[in-house]
Amino acid sequence: MRKMLSNMNLMKKLIVLLILFVVIPILVLDLFVAKKLESITEEQVGNALLQLVRGSHLTLDRESSDFEEKTEKIMISQEIQQLASIPSSSEYERFEIFKALDKYLNNYSTSAVRYSLFFRTQISSIRSSLIPIF
Repeated sequence: MRKMLSNMNLMKKLIVLLILFVVIPILVLDLFVAKKLESITEEQVGNALLQLVRGSHLTLDRESSDFEEKTEKIMISQEIQQLASIPSSSEYERFEIFKALDKYLNNYSTSAVRYSLFFRTQISSIRSSLIPIF
């Protein structure tokens, strides 16, 4: 190695020393710092994601229990219990019951959850009421 350095001119010797004592240590430090930064970032992102999942879970639990509570209150209300007497009511009475029920459900509705009432009838009964009999 000494023989090789003695055959070089001063500029080449300075370049070799610069590479050996400056560039290579900087590259080694950069590699070390990059690995450390990667592990720290991964840990922080993992912790932040875990906190986000916990917060979302709590929010979903709260919303779900609120929804169940409101649904239970709606189902045991006087307005819903009146639906049992609908078949024997006149059209006007049914309209008034539905109007009161719509107003009642509106009180429980929010921007996120809208409560509505839907009735399903059988297709055969709709056809028989729409097709005239000759």
